[in-house]
Amino acid sequence: MPNWGDIAESYLRICGPGPVGLSGANTNALKRALNLSGIPIKEPSSHGHIAVFESTPDSKAIKEVAEKARQNNIPNVCVVVEQAPAEARRTIEQEFIEAGFRKHPLTFQGINYSELDEDGQTLLAAFELIPDEVLQRRTLAQLKAERDLHMDHLREAGRRSDAHLVRYDFAFNYIQPGDTVLDVACGLGYGAYAMAQGTPAAKVIAIDNSQGAIEYARDCYSLPGERTEFLVGDAENLTQIADQSIDFVASFETLEHLPHPDIFLAEIKRVLKPAGRILVSVPNQWLNEEGVDPNPHHLQVYDWRSFKEEVGRVFLPDVAIAQYAGGGMKHTNETRRIHHVDINSQEPPVDPEWWLLCGVKTPIGGTKESYQETLYPTPCGVESNVTAFKRDYANPYLIRGLVSIGLRPFNGALLGPLAKEALNEATAGSVDEGAALCVLGYDVLGSGGAVEEVAGRINKYLASADDGPHHVRWRISLLYILGLLQLSQGDLDGAKASFAQGAAIDPLEYSPLIATKTISCHLELAKLAAGQRDVQECLARLRAGFEVAISVLGKNWADVYGCPEAPFSFGMPEVATVADLASRCAYAMRVINGRKEVDGLFWKSLGFDRLSREKANERELQELRPFKWKAPVAWRSASDPAALRAKIAEQEAAHTADVQQIQQLQAALDAAHAHIRAMEASTSWRITAPLRKIKGG
Repeated sequence: MPNWGDIAESYLRICGPGPVGLSGANTNALKRALNLSGIPIKEPSSHGHIAVFESTPDSKAIKEVAEKARQNNIPNVCVVVEQAPAEARRTIEQEFIEAGFRKHPLTFQGINYSELDEDGQTLLAAFELIPDEVLQRRTLAQLKAERDLHMDHLREAGRRSDAHLVRYDFAFNYIQPGDTVLDVACGLGYGAYAMAQGTPAAKVIAIDNSQGAIEYARDCYSLPGERTEFLVGDAENLTQIADQSIDFVASFETLEHLPHPDIFLAEIKRVLKPAGRILVSVPNQWLNEEGVDPNPHHLQVYDWRSFKEEVGRVFLPDVAIAQYAGGGMKHTNETRRIHHVDINSQEPPVDPEWWLLCGVKTPIGGTKESYQETLYPTPCGVESNVTAFKRDYANPYLIRGLVSIGLRPFNGALLGPLAKEALNEATAGSVDEGAALCVLGYDVLGSGGAVEEVAGRINKYLASADDGPHHVRWRISLLYILGLLQLSQGDLDGAKASFAQGAAIDPLEYSPLIATKTISCHLELAKLAAGQRDVQECLARLRAGFEVAISVLGKNWADVYGCPEAPFSFGMPEVATVADLASRCAYAMRVINGRKEVDGLFWKSLGFDRLSREKANERELQELRPFKWKAPVAWRSASDPAALRAKIAEQEAAHTADVQQIQQLQAALDAAHAHIRAMEASTSWRITAPLRKIKGG
């Protein structure tokens, strides 16, 4: 039985919200799911249509849906088959492509590439209408005639085109709001179009050495407002692109075609900003029985080591991905799948058809003179401490390249060495030094490295740093990590002193957001007091942490979200973390107040907040998900996919129930606080105040 809520969500992730028409026998549940998402059902719709079939439709039924959508000029169409064999997808795609549609560029935002070869599952295929004038100029017959040179994979059915499209879906993960993106060797432009449609990039520039390919791309994939620009150019000589002007580069199936890949990579390094990224792919040892690549256009042959070494000479190797499609020369009978592998592995972890590698340009050496804030603009003109990177850092690129989780390299092995390089170039007592020390401190805490050396350097920084807003940020953070380092060495008295200093600094000198560390200092002090069986001190620290949250959440919101009309994306999640940490204090206080002691229940209560419970449930889910998403074929075929899906669904349902329970507890706590505030504001409370003082209340 299909999960119609999931189908509605997949449709909306691909096609976006808007009126939608429905056809088919079993649409009531889907209609309800769409209505619950605020989507009106309208036939015919000016935005989208979903055709539902119980079993695989014949060609005639598919053509009828496609032709009707074309007659009504419906831009987005989805076909849902409740239970279908995997090969049915190619047939449906082919019929829609021949009817003047293309695969939707955001298809893999709503479906999983690694599940496409599972039989008997619900099938969802999404398509985008091609304008009549484009169809007349760019026919399928013309594309087929030039297929050996260029292919528009949005107008190509089957697994090999899926393999090309899903790489751009992976690229989406690295593109941030305001980024300028470059697609090198873009071919017919479908990937640049997908990145412009599927990400918050400000602009996507696409370059190819074929005049005909660029003319096709301009004709078919140009977007209004200069969101896309298609240029004729040479991958080894990107003269049109200025130095340090690009945030992200995608270049798939390029290196093997180039006579001088090293020159290409040097050009990419030149045009990338410090901390910018490149995502590249190559075939993995496509060799015939004679040990030769049969493709005459391939000038290079790569394996795991040579690919890593070539890219690694220019960029920091951050993420590696293995991809399979099947149906080709190598792994002919393989299923479609794509998954991450250990980038730091010396030996090839698997033997895929393609390798993808994401490299990062080092942030070291960046300067504020070339820095422009594109990720966190403040259109209302309000300067916020939390994004004043150019104002306060000598090298603002450290934020993307070293500091900010989700922006900095994902490969943890890079962070410690990068932090040391940043320390070598930083001025003593500077914000840059504080940032690098904090990253190094966490790296040492995780690795058990030179704790005393790092702790000594932190103490030296704390004694000499200025008192600017970002200095305050790093002073609080460094005192917290210093306390953790001291705990790891068994220095409980030193840790207590560090946490106490961190807790004593007013977070509002920087932003309410750094209160996450202030409250964490109080929580660590509460745990230290509990370890000494000092119930009153433990209770006092918990209350102090809770009061920090009350204080900071009522003030200085410009340093939380920036402008109300264009708020920072990180502000509210950080506020939620402040509230979560305060809720730990609240739960623990409730236990102590009820039992007058610190015991096992007290310790358990420190994990009652939403964040801790979600992390615990996520750990359980991660233990199951690798078998579904990343296991080799031999494991997949020996497992029961339906049983795995059921188990994951069970875990996710339990997670949802936990979240709901936590929300109910939080709502009850909020209601209790509101009741107390109302009572304190009442006339009777004020009248009886003298009596409470007499009684010690």
